[in-house]
Amino acid sequence: MPDPAALYIANLLEALKQLNQWLALGIVSAISAAALDRRGRGTNLGDRVTVLGFVPMGSEGAQLLLIGVAFVAGLMASITAGSAGVAVTALQGHEMVLKAACTFPSVATAPVGFPVFATLLPVAFIGWVIGRKLLAIREPGILMMLILFAAPYILTGIALVRLPCRAA
Repeated sequence: MPDPAALYIANLLEALKQLNQWLALGIVSAISAAALDRRGRGTNLGDRVTVLGFVPMGSEGAQLLLIGVAFVAGLMASITAGSAGVAVTALQGHEMVLKAACTFPSVATAPVGFPVFATLLPVAFIGWVIGRKLLAIREPGILMMLILFAAPYILTGIALVRLPCRAA
């Protein structure tokens, strides 16, 4: 039978790795959506864009796809941050093992400013895109879209700030 502490360590290390990946995907998708917003001005509306290997589509559709990808990345980061927290809590009795695991290079184990920045960056870029759309079409439902988009990133940021697992 495997040692429970070894399983928690393996799960913690995987969660720290996945947090990097999910947050990076969210940041890149948000920056790309903002870049498409900038590209959309003064270009031919018939221009097609290929995003993430999907069929070519208009800039507006590509932007919505990127916002969706960034949202899913935020959800997955939030779930992963919760799993990391469970593993860290379970390892509280194994201080040296936990300290060693927390040296894994990750946004989650970096000084507190890094996870806060990494979780706010996608919200800022998508907020800019959604804010421009709100000003352009004056649809109040778009503001709700921003709140829904931001929620998983805010929850992830809170979970990472509370995570007692910092590389010393």
